[in-house]
Amino acid sequence: MINSIQAIVLAIGSSNLKSANLSKPKYFKRTYNHFEVNKNANIVKKEDDIEITFEDFTNHFEIGKQRIVSVTSGSVSMDIGKISSGVKETWVLPNLSSVNGYKAFTVEQESAIGTKLYNIAEYGTHHLSSTSSNTKELYDLTTGDLFFIGYSTIEDGDFVAYQYDQTKAPIPIKIGLEFKSIVKLEDDDNSSNYVQYTDTYYVIGQGTLQTFDDGDAEAMKMIYREEEKEFENNIEISHRERYKLVFYSKKGHYVTAEITDPWNSEDTVNLENMIYQKLAGKTASVNDELLTDITIFPNPIATGATLTIDSKISLKNHIVDIYNTNGQKVSSLPFAEKNSNQYETTISNNLAEGIYFYKIHDKKGSFIKNGKLLIK
Repeated sequence: MINSIQAIVLAIGSSNLKSANLSKPKYFKRTYNHFEVNKNANIVKKEDDIEITFEDFTNHFEIGKQRIVSVTSGSVSMDIGKISSGVKETWVLPNLSSVNGYKAFTVEQESAIGTKLYNIAEYGTHHLSSTSSNTKELYDLTTGDLFFIGYSTIEDGDFVAYQYDQTKAPIPIKIGLEFKSIVKLEDDDNSSNYVQYTDTYYVIGQGTLQTFDDGDAEAMKMIYREEEKEFENNIEISHRERYKLVFYSKKGHYVTAEITDPWNSEDTVNLENMIYQKLAGKTASVNDELLTDITIFPNPIATGATLTIDSKISLKNHIVDIYNTNGQKVSSLPFAEKNSNQYETTISNNLAEGIYFYKIHDKKGSFIKNGKLLIK
């Protein structure tokens, strides 16, 4: 089990049922699957339905942005509304500063590439760290979910890394969605001995989240079910589960709290161990180009012209997507390798002059870099 102090140090690393040594990955085989089910078929989709998209997440997790994280260890009374009410609700987040165990700290969002955790796991897009702790966290932001890979800390002066394997949010978040991810960790010597973790998110509400320190925002309400099963010789020998209530907003607010019986809990209830995070500004010293070792030029660029990407990391099998200011993807361009550190692609002729945004990712959707592109 994870030490309780380590478990709440960073933005999204709330205490979890699972932990394995990431520094020895050869002892585990990880299989990861996720799928969507429209659980609430009776909910009629409306034009004004709220949806938190992959583009929203890439903005929330922009390299260089900071998060302010508030954690508590006491009970919080909050009106959580109804279960699948079918109408938009308003949720008022209480001021947490007077709750037992309250603590607030700042978290830095960094590129994962080149970090110790990335070098061990060999994948991931974001590295989260706090100056108030030696604990670091590694995430993978994809078009399917935000996945918590693992974390590191200093124990007796030594660097130690742990595997975590947990979906922290489905992407996109939309009303009526049931999202499930399954991770199976097998014993390397006997595949019939394994632990299976299942993370399930039920999106049951939409509306407005009113925060006590960062204004209001459109948001989604989810029930999160975390389940752990242990098997020996393919026979289940233990089973644990717990639930959390989760709010995620279009502005990047992320609220989680433990709840005992979510399917029978409505209106004002007591929530335990609430964690609330909001986005702060961008650090003045942060340079996206340096953090990801990627530069693009020319910028501005003309339609039909060649866009060159200098990169100290391999971008084989990567793609650059172009979005307009409405968030609509208007072009998807593969790279051609020019030499070991340089790649090229051609800007589409059908794009009008104006401001666009680019996102570089691999074919699995793992996000590497985003930025602004001016077409003249």
